[in-house]
Amino acid sequence: MKLRLVHAVLLLCITPVTAQQITELEDADPATAPVAELQTELDQISVTATRSERAVKDIAGTVSVLEEFEIERQLANDISDLVRYEPGVTVDNSGRFGLTGFRIRGIGGDRVLTTIDGIRIADEFSFGPFQDSNRDFIDLDALKAVEIIRGPASALYGSDAIGGVVSFLTKDPEDYLGIFNKEVYISAKAGYNGASDSALGTLTLAGKQQDLSGLFLYTRRDGHETESYGGLGGTGPTREQADPQDYTTDNVLAKLIYEPSETHRLAFTLDHFQGDTDSELLSSIGISSRGVSIEDESAHDERERTRYSLDYRLRTDTPVFDQLQFKLYRQDSQTDQHTSQLQRLTDGSLTRRSRDSSFEQNVQGTSIQLDKDILAGTVSHHLVYGGEAYTIDGDNYRYGSTVDVLTGEPVDDSAGAPTRAFPLSETTHYAAYVQDEITLADGRLTLTPGLRFDYFELDASSDPVYESGNPGIASPEDFDDTEFSPKFGAVFRLNDTWSIFGQYAQGFRAPPYDDINVGFINLVGGYTTVPNPNLKPETSEGFELGLRSTGRFGSLTLTGYYNEYEDFIESLAPQGFDPVSGLLIFQSVNRAEVTIQGAEIKGELFLDQFSESLQDWRFNAAIAYARGEDETLDQPLNSIDPLQGVLGLSYDHASGNWGGELIWTLTAAKDRVDESTTEQFKTPGYGIVDVLGYYRVSEHAEVNFGVFNLTDKEYWQWSEELIGRSPDDPALARLTEPGRNFNINFRTEW
Repeated sequence: MKLRLVHAVLLLCITPVTAQQITELEDADPATAPVAELQTELDQISVTATRSERAVKDIAGTVSVLEEFEIERQLANDISDLVRYEPGVTVDNSGRFGLTGFRIRGIGGDRVLTTIDGIRIADEFSFGPFQDSNRDFIDLDALKAVEIIRGPASALYGSDAIGGVVSFLTKDPEDYLGIFNKEVYISAKAGYNGASDSALGTLTLAGKQQDLSGLFLYTRRDGHETESYGGLGGTGPTREQADPQDYTTDNVLAKLIYEPSETHRLAFTLDHFQGDTDSELLSSIGISSRGVSIEDESAHDERERTRYSLDYRLRTDTPVFDQLQFKLYRQDSQTDQHTSQLQRLTDGSLTRRSRDSSFEQNVQGTSIQLDKDILAGTVSHHLVYGGEAYTIDGDNYRYGSTVDVLTGEPVDDSAGAPTRAFPLSETTHYAAYVQDEITLADGRLTLTPGLRFDYFELDASSDPVYESGNPGIASPEDFDDTEFSPKFGAVFRLNDTWSIFGQYAQGFRAPPYDDINVGFINLVGGYTTVPNPNLKPETSEGFELGLRSTGRFGSLTLTGYYNEYEDFIESLAPQGFDPVSGLLIFQSVNRAEVTIQGAEIKGELFLDQFSESLQDWRFNAAIAYARGEDETLDQPLNSIDPLQGVLGLSYDHASGNWGGELIWTLTAAKDRVDESTTEQFKTPGYGIVDVLGYYRVSEHAEVNFGVFNLTDKEYWQWSEELIGRSPDDPALARLTEPGRNFNINFRTEW
């Protein structure tokens, strides 16, 4: 497998030489140039990386832009599908609790800022075996683009952008009204996903009447568990099939826009997502703990997100700004999780144990951004500056009961009393930032310095539920701190084809309120968790250097990076025994120092530039390598993905009516893991093949289809679910990826 990857790397690395030779031929034979130059990946526009519209080739950093048509033709159904062809970016599946957040270059969870239209998605939160709130609150059919910034980005986005940014951008009426040049647009979409035996339906309505335009989009999805490759059913830890699930999601996006002229634009947005999942946890049956065995276990989980926002944009030439953008918003997110267990006690009696957990996070805030172009002699400046203020309210609630199955009488269950894992918490953030894109040397050199200041404070308050559920716990404490986050980037254009770029950037993550004031006492289990108001922000420094080429023959990006992370917070680390109570103490502490370095290659070749017989053919390749170290423990960093390459050969007929792509994903074995305490399972290398296709039936209808894992390969994708598992863990077969599966979508529009 490693040899195959080496061949792939060598194939792409010779591209610069080939491109250089072809560049010389451009001047010699201009008659062969196409009438319209094909757009490369580097010509895509990003609005997130610099907070203004810029082509990817002009950005001093690594940014991926996934547009709506790519999402459609790759048949992406969820955020995991979204990045399956993006080496270096991963989304894990946590079984019953669903998809987690994004992991970028080995850094994930709440260390990657995730936003929708500039508004932060709720944090992850987990506590004990029955609560795990993830960040899967997005339906892809509501999106027109997704942008991924790799590496620290706090100079523009503040806390949580320590490892990168994932920005979801929702659709607007104007995205549709120009398709048929009508004042009303209607489309209907239906689809099927074989990996989860799921179906979807999306209805889109857009319209315009004079200065008013509107959009209404509704998506419904119904499905089951994502299948594993394992075939053995039954119950217990040796079960190889995924535990059965039934899920539904509903998503509504509604926008009303008033635009009387090019100067003024006012938009109101309502965005609502709701998901419900029922699970039969067959793999848990038979598991015993302290003499109690599980006879049956089921779960019902709900997640919901509602966002209201008002956006105003003003474009006019003033001494202070050319464009002003103002946003006012509120977003409420909640995850409710119910677990029911039938337990057999040591005396043979049966009890029904129920646990209910809730995590709620609400954010409300405002932001302003101003843009100004300034020309000073031969030097131009594009100034972006602004500020934001927002508050985040966090709440967690847990309760449960145990009932004797035979008598129906309650059983003493002190652990089921209503409680909170952390007190009621309100975090307030104030920030101001400035960035200047300075272009000089006749446009060949662009320098981009930037700086952001953040102030954040935590106001924690106790209540009877928190106090009664955690008797004797220390009173919650408030917290405040500040952080400066600088960056400096540069792009130097060697000629019309080649450029080099580099960037230094810092990132940080404010200590989460549930780490500062976490509190819980379990007398039966013999442990307690205690607050730590002395936590410091996590920080990072990122260095990146790259080479780019773009032209009518294709594009190429070579990138190397080195990132340092300090004061990583280890949540609920064991701290020894309390000499008074005798309880084992757990407390969140600043501990880890981490370094991650790596290299990435991404490119495409328009093969018809080499031979007329290859008209409309294209070759794509992307490769990511990373190596991470936990400097505190002097051990490999487990969150690093193994070396991976994605190779694609695509054909798009000149008519635009049909085409397809053959995609080969190659992943090396995971051979570097932390085995300082126990031997761990290491995923073997694998290669899988996907085939995608599309056919435009008419001007008003299109079908997209694909076969994934064409050769029906058994494989594991390295993930958090595998970390810490031994090579003989019976659950490994259940954690395999799906075998061969088929997807299809059909859309009609008029």
